[in-house]
Amino acid sequence: MNKHLALVLTSLVLALGLIGCREDDAVRAHELSQNDIAPGTYKSQRCYKNKLESVGSDRWSRGEITFNDNHTGSGHYTIFSDSNCATPTGDKSFSFKAINVVIIDGVTVLKLDQDGIVVDPTWYVPANASDHGYSLDVDYTDGESGPYLFEPTPTDVASFKTNPGQGVAFDP
Repeated sequence: MNKHLALVLTSLVLALGLIGCREDDAVRAHELSQNDIAPGTYKSQRCYKNKLESVGSDRWSRGEITFNDNHTGSGHYTIFSDSNCATPTGDKSFSFKAINVVIIDGVTVLKLDQDGIVVDPTWYVPANASDHGYSLDVDYTDGESGPYLFEPTPTDVASFKTNPGQGVAFDP
């Protein structure tokens, strides 16, 4: 009987420890699901294939995105001609007049209304809260990622739903 009690107590302590370690993730996931995106500037943690710039030839980027308290924001990315992000060829900056969260078939998607010079496009980026920031589905290596120019369908986000780890970590 004492062995079983010890096993139960050990399991309980381990379970509580794991929950405590993931509290930050749980809080961020709750924030994201409640349309309360955590303000701050987040930088990509790796080089990623840039869908918007890969017209005619592949281009890669490192980027950052800023979320403001008032659900506006901005972003910037540097364009590289190589997958190691060693040879820069340009950069782009942009601002968002509105940032909201939409849920598509259980997938959290950031809806980013850009404040454009000629047109005001709306971008959709599948997202998850991560350990320190957000995982954004912006790596076009698989040919199925955002940002999407039109609201993605459940089929569009199915790959991210089953494998959210395919996103690029953006950390503070």
